[in-house]
Amino acid sequence: MAKNLGMAVSCLLLAGVLLASIQFASPNIPGFDGFYHIKMARLTLEQGMPLEFPYLPLTILDSERFSDIHMLLHVFQAPFTWHGDLRRAAKVSSLVFATIAFTLIAMILFRHGIRFPQLWVLLLFAVSSDFLYRMAMPRAPVFGVMFIVLAFHFIIRRQPLGLAVVSTLFVWTYRSFLILIPLVGIGIVTHYVTRKSLEYKLVIALVAGIAIGMVVNPYFPIDLQFFFGDVARKFLSEGFATEVGGEWYTYGTWELVRVCFGALLLFAVGVWLTNRDEWKQDPARLYWFLSAALWLALLLRSRRFVEYFAPSALMFFAFATRSWLEESALSQVRKRRSLQLLAAALVVMIAWAIFHNVSVTRHDMRSEPPAYAYRGAATWLARNTEKDSRVFHTDWDDFPMLFFDNTHNTYIVGLDPDNLRVANPEMFERWQAISVGDVMRPEDEILQTFGAEYAFTDRYHRGFIRVAERSPRMIQVYADAHTLIYRILRQPGE
Repeated sequence: MAKNLGMAVSCLLLAGVLLASIQFASPNIPGFDGFYHIKMARLTLEQGMPLEFPYLPLTILDSERFSDIHMLLHVFQAPFTWHGDLRRAAKVSSLVFATIAFTLIAMILFRHGIRFPQLWVLLLFAVSSDFLYRMAMPRAPVFGVMFIVLAFHFIIRRQPLGLAVVSTLFVWTYRSFLILIPLVGIGIVTHYVTRKSLEYKLVIALVAGIAIGMVVNPYFPIDLQFFFGDVARKFLSEGFATEVGGEWYTYGTWELVRVCFGALLLFAVGVWLTNRDEWKQDPARLYWFLSAALWLALLLRSRRFVEYFAPSALMFFAFATRSWLEESALSQVRKRRSLQLLAAALVVMIAWAIFHNVSVTRHDMRSEPPAYAYRGAATWLARNTEKDSRVFHTDWDDFPMLFFDNTHNTYIVGLDPDNLRVANPEMFERWQAISVGDVMRPEDEILQTFGAEYAFTDRYHRGFIRVAERSPRMIQVYADAHTLIYRILRQPGE
């Protein structure tokens, strides 16, 4: 017991130090949606659940249809917001959750007979720079990784109750919980191939866990309506009707190799080390091969699946090399000069991959916009407009950073442009046209169609700024290095 505790603590410290070197390479918050999530965590602390959400009244997330599909994430983040500094809360909570996730992976491997848990913690830093970046975000992917690892444990050990609990927690935390369906399918195939048993109880556990998560929910039944609409838009479509976040698009071939070289190499080596008989003899190895192959196929469609492919490739490699890490195999390395040289070369490669991925991710963290880039404009709006008055803004990803500093106002669209397009396609088209400067006289539409007296923009929307500066009815009332605000007059000189 003491030995296991010592290993867990050493893994926590090792992961924590390396992850902190990434997280605190910059004061910035990685990813726009992180601003939304940490603010929601603060509101959860203040209001409890269900939350009132009047902030996107023109969208499918209006006050009557809003469902917090990440509510348990916000519950987990809420204690970190107690002191009030939301930027620090976002970064510290992300560090804590990622450290736990990395340690959990290592200790699950140890529970399944894989030695040297600290080695696997280190290897997690070698698999992919994009994986490290996504683990640094104050968002739900880190919990998705924890849940797929826990699901593996309960699937392989044939423990349906544990799988049901994981399924319920996944539903409450992250909208991607449907990924458990193919994983349970892989588990059933694995058990049938290796043990000739049909583990139907795992299917029952999965269905029960998802049902409980959807029904025992403060947002029921709205959560059901929103989720299935979101699935249809994102997972079942061939393309995207609107521009979405970069995580939904594909990697180029060279980019994929560059950011996932370690994971791709581990996956390939794992396949090379496995013979035909071993597929049928080692359930865990077969499970992670099929899982990693699934995530690799999905990664070719959408880069967001790097968060699952990278750790799955490592898990597969760990089980493929399990026999090589036995004491008898290691003794052969000590005796043979050629194997020692190969081991030394591998150590050098791993060290270089860790250094490279950590360096790239630190650079990405420093490239994020300042956490308080919108604070000046958001504060000005809160002080100079009526409560719940609407603000026109020129990009859908402006919402999280405005919301981060200002819950006094309401906004046009946020989190996903489809939230407005689905609710009102004509309004969405006009908003897009106005935002890029294609409408030469947008004043009446902003006032009447969108119900906004003030328009916010960042300095990258030059088309909109050009139109605003030429209009006698759009008066600049605020400007800083990042943002501009215009007041829309009903008549010139008003």
